[in-house]
Amino acid sequence: MQKKILIFLIPILFCDHSFSQSTAFADRVNYIFQPTNRSAVSTGLLMDYGIDFNNITDYTGVTMVDSNYVNMDQWRSLYASIYSYQFNTNISLPEMNIINNKIDSLYISSSVAIPIVALHYNYEKLRNDAVSAGLVTISNDQIYDVAGRTQSPYQTKTVFAITPVQNEFRQSSIKFVFKPELFYSNTGKNITNIQVDYGSGYTGVIMNTPFTIAFSTSGNKELKFKVTYNDGSIFYSHALITVDVSTSTLPNARYVQGMAPVNITATKPYNDALGSATIQVMFGNNNTSGKIKKPLIVVENMDPWKLLYPKDPNMNYTVTSFLAQKDNGGISTNTFSNTLLKDELEAAGYDIVFVDFTDGLDYIQRNAFVVEEVIKWVNQQKVISGSIEKNVIMGLGTGAVVARYALRDMEITLGTASHNTRLYISMDGPHQGFNIPVGSQLALNAMDKLSIRVGLPLFFHVVNVYDYFPGTNKYIKVFGSPVYLQLMNYNQFSTIVPEMTNFLNEYKTIGYPISCRNIAISNGSECGKNQGYTIYSYLIRIKGSKGYSYLQQLALSYVASFLGPYTNLLTNTVLQFWLAPFSTKTSLEWDFWIKSLPDKEVKQVYNGQIYVRRVILWSIVVYSYVCGYEGCYPGSSTSSMIPLDNNGGGTKSIIPANIVSLFPSYVSNVTELKENYDYLPTYSALDIGGGNISIGTPDLSAKYSNKTPPAPPKNVPFNNFISAGSDNESTLQFTKNNGTWLLNELKNTPVNVDCSGFCAGSYTITGSQNVCSNNETYSVTNFPNSYSSFNWTVSPSTGIVNVVGSTTSSQITLSPVGSGEVTLNATISSICGSQTINLTRKIWVGTPTAPSIQPYNYDAQCGTFLEAYCTEPTSATGYIWNLNFGQVIQDQDGNFTNYFYISPLINNPRQGQRYFNYLSVQAKNICGVSATTTKQFNVGPVPSSCGNGGPLLLVVSPNPTSSSLNVSLSNGKEIKQIRIVDKVGAIRKQFSYASGGINIILNIADLSADLYNIQAFDGVNWVATKFIKN
Repeated sequence: MQKKILIFLIPILFCDHSFSQSTAFADRVNYIFQPTNRSAVSTGLLMDYGIDFNNITDYTGVTMVDSNYVNMDQWRSLYASIYSYQFNTNISLPEMNIINNKIDSLYISSSVAIPIVALHYNYEKLRNDAVSAGLVTISNDQIYDVAGRTQSPYQTKTVFAITPVQNEFRQSSIKFVFKPELFYSNTGKNITNIQVDYGSGYTGVIMNTPFTIAFSTSGNKELKFKVTYNDGSIFYSHALITVDVSTSTLPNARYVQGMAPVNITATKPYNDALGSATIQVMFGNNNTSGKIKKPLIVVENMDPWKLLYPKDPNMNYTVTSFLAQKDNGGISTNTFSNTLLKDELEAAGYDIVFVDFTDGLDYIQRNAFVVEEVIKWVNQQKVISGSIEKNVIMGLGTGAVVARYALRDMEITLGTASHNTRLYISMDGPHQGFNIPVGSQLALNAMDKLSIRVGLPLFFHVVNVYDYFPGTNKYIKVFGSPVYLQLMNYNQFSTIVPEMTNFLNEYKTIGYPISCRNIAISNGSECGKNQGYTIYSYLIRIKGSKGYSYLQQLALSYVASFLGPYTNLLTNTVLQFWLAPFSTKTSLEWDFWIKSLPDKEVKQVYNGQIYVRRVILWSIVVYSYVCGYEGCYPGSSTSSMIPLDNNGGGTKSIIPANIVSLFPSYVSNVTELKENYDYLPTYSALDIGGGNISIGTPDLSAKYSNKTPPAPPKNVPFNNFISAGSDNESTLQFTKNNGTWLLNELKNTPVNVDCSGFCAGSYTITGSQNVCSNNETYSVTNFPNSYSSFNWTVSPSTGIVNVVGSTTSSQITLSPVGSGEVTLNATISSICGSQTINLTRKIWVGTPTAPSIQPYNYDAQCGTFLEAYCTEPTSATGYIWNLNFGQVIQDQDGNFTNYFYISPLINNPRQGQRYFNYLSVQAKNICGVSATTTKQFNVGPVPSSCGNGGPLLLVVSPNPTSSSLNVSLSNGKEIKQIRIVDKVGAIRKQFSYASGGINIILNIADLSADLYNIQAFDGVNWVATKFIKN
């Protein structure tokens, strides 16, 4: 099973520098409860005494909602919470490792049945009003019982949760079984009935009797559980599982016939052991002989399924996976002829011979010796069938390294013609190693033997975090497996320092097979494009305070790609966990981060600072460190490490984009998060220099085009190769581009694909921003016509413009039929793939829409001023304001011209009179002016308080202005001081006039274009108004 592994950051975070048990939390809570009579807690479980690793109060068994779905990791976190609640000797819960061992002993195989595990515990918590009700007192952060109390300060609660012990499946029909040994409870009740609903209503099931559920589609599936007890009480729980049925059946009825699997063992040992494999053969529909005639031998990539899912062979990556999947090296992908690569191979008559290693993580040499026996066996089968076809051998990922080693070793030991192979294909093979971020390795490495002490002083209970995430031990074993030691760059799990160096020296020494054509596919960008971020960037940073469950679910998403993009289960698996709750009683406060590698510098690339915080009875705070100020074993890069993480190559997703877009708003604590990292560097997939030269930082971003291949000593040693187009692709991804190129190679009509035209950089759609009354033509700049296959689209497609002529030529002409905004897209296709160029600006057709006058403000009593804004319609370049049908006209272009101001509005208003004023505005652009919007402003009846000519006013002109401003008072008095203030209240200019000034001219040319407030002082009063600086 080639799989995206779900590794959790939580175990990584819970550590201290000595890798010993952290006792800070236990010491603190034991001090708090030291005076308390522990025997008063009848269940022996006290919530306030422990750590809420999950929001346990959501799992009451009463209702089933999004916040209480259960999976095995949620179940373990709930059990961890209950385990930490142990307050007295009334109860003694088994440690998690005992439960894990029990699960392992009962989970025989997925073909037998998947056990279901359950927990049902009663526990107690302090009443929220325990102090105010006089049941306990608090002194010096210690809780004391009140003598003679008539009520208990504790209230009883229940937690109920059920889930299968495995939550991911690659099969359509799954067997489950309830085992009484896996039903953990302290309720004392007896179960009388168990029912399960998986979409068709509740059905009764029996303990120890397997039942089967069949699924026809992939995705998240809800399993509802209903348990009835002998006292009539009923409890509910529901679990989410993720099902992938894509490999259960092959689409299009292709490659449906095969022969029985054949077990082959090597005859040559490596390190005193023989490797072996199962050979799975599928014939094309045109081959009805049942014999191999035209073999395509496929050597699988490293496959950790036996370490990660040892009891579920359905998780194994097999020939069915290879034929059915659209990624992960699968060939159900389209070619440029709009047919599947799989169908093209079948049409060409190829029989698939798939090599499924017994140990997919074994030494390259040991598995290569197995491949040699496979080749010999295939050649024997061809003799039986009378075929004279030579072999084609394709290696996926590390399988490419295995296949190359096998072919060359056969030539050396048996002769150049021994393998009878005409074509060797390396599909994104790590000929110079693959990459997993060092920071992520260090973070995982920091989790060894991590634990937190909780519980009674004389009976300390230890929460070994790795017991609650047992998969982490398996992941560490994977990273320490032979193939990882031989091919993972900067392996932090290697105890044999020269393992990779020794292998690569041997590998380059034996070289390439010489009696066949050698070709390579790289999913790295031909343009040398990086991953979209700089060296030494945060790959992830989590800073803030959230519940344990929050960190658990985020961690699941982040490190899901460590061991490879091997399954399409990831998206649904991660999304289901965002429904999980957050604990509010206990929270973690942290600053955890992982950074990409710097360039040959010693810098910290991993850090974690973690504290546990709990509040008891509203006032007592437990704040205990788990990792101190310096973090949990902060790890650094070395001066020999080049920045692999952010550079070009076949990528793995840190978090897939479709998941990122669905993250809820509370992910604000994730202050940094990158999407991808470079897993298979382009230089490694193309084996630059054949392993004979030192790779430096410039090589990571070099352009590798087979039209102009790099010269020695940094040459590509393959006879032909292809890289991705302008962007890096997911590792082991067959595309239209490389799939079509591969078919040409298989047909003995090789082509050299040059995608350098996609490296030119920024392409733009040129043409007018506006379409007025005449047609406008648009085209793409800087794009080489030799690669052009255009498809233009306009949205909306009707009512605003018509397309004149073709939508598939290198340019498009638009004809106006209405007004409004349209978006123009150009999709450019070629042998290099497809690139969509989006117009960076919107195109406006016709005149602007009419603006509305809002907001506005004016003096309705005396008419001393009127100010108004109007909305800014799309494409408007200026505005025409008209007061009282031509009394005042303001026609201006540019910023802030949607503002109108006049003072006074009414000159010398008369007492008792009414004045009717009309202000209109039009927006304008290059095509003309919009319709008019008019608003009426009535003044009066004018009261006597307005006086002769109204109150004191500050008069400024011209307004707007670009250089000078005339300033005076309406009563003709002298001005002593002037201040100009910007929109945020900062004084931008200030003037003083000792002898006073009546008509003052200010130079304001140095002010930036904006709206300003101007204030004047006459020795008694300050008055103010506004002006616009253009």
